Amino acid sequence: VPPPPPPALIDEEEHYEVERILKSEYKKVGQKRLLQFFIKWQGYSNEHNSWSWLEDVAGAPEALADFYKQFPRAAGHKDWKQQLAALDEA
Repeated sequence: VPPPPPPALIDEEEHYEVERILKSEYKKVGQKRLLQFFIKWQGYSNEHNSWSWLEDVAGAPEALADFYKQFPRAAGHKDWKQQLAALDEA
C-alpha cells in the first residue's frame, strides 16, 4: 500500500484534498451552532476520515454540492450555501 500523499502547501499552510463528504451535523460551540462534515480525504484510508468545519472544506464546493444532492435532508441542507457565501465575505 503506497503512503498517503503529502498535503498541498498553500500560503505556507497544509491543505488536504476532499475525496467525498460522508456526513454532516451541527455542533454547539459556545452560543453558536456550527456546521461540520465527516470527510474522506483523497489518498488516505478510512481510518484517517475526520470531522472538519465548513470553513475547512470551503475549497471543495463540488464535494459539498454532491453530498447535498445525494443526502438532500442532511444537516445544513437549507443553509450551507448561505454559510459558504458568508465565509467568502469575511
